[in-house]
Amino acid sequence: MYYYIPIPHVKRSQRYILFAGLGVALFIAEWAYFDARIKSFEASQVRLASEDAARSKIEKKVFGTSVKGRPIEGYVIGNGTITVLLVASEHGDEVGTVDLLNRFIQEVRGRPHMVSAAKRFVVVPIANPDGYYDRVDKLNANKVNLNLNFLTKDWKEYGPEGTYAG
Repeated sequence: MYYYIPIPHVKRSQRYILFAGLGVALFIAEWAYFDARIKSFEASQVRLASEDAARSKIEKKVFGTSVKGRPIEGYVIGNGTITVLLVASEHGDEVGTVDLLNRFIQEVRGRPHMVSAAKRFVVVPIANPDGYYDRVDKLNANKVNLNLNFLTKDWKEYGPEGTYAG
């Protein structure tokens, strides 16, 4: 609703001042509120996009080489402060776990929001490439069972095949 207020001592062409009533004042206040909300929403969208980019960052790496010189490859996903290590195929006869971790990588590529911004995943689908490609047992090229070969204080030789345990 608009009101025209006549002002007698002003020129005829400027005789009326358009007065916007309370409704327009409220509209202006609401507009300022919604404008701030829109800017806040846009800022949050930029922040979320940045977080998604960080989460979806999948970096392929070579972590080392096997006894026969094959690369031990894997992925680093995200850059959070909490690191989760996922390792498969320590034994040459474990092929299902390789498929599982490769599927995990595909899922994260398609849906990066699956990974928390606080997490960093290190994924090694084939920890024992010599065993995976050349053997059908639990050993690597040196006939060591890698699953039993973690550094411990009581590390010793183990088993008839020269495998080691700790």
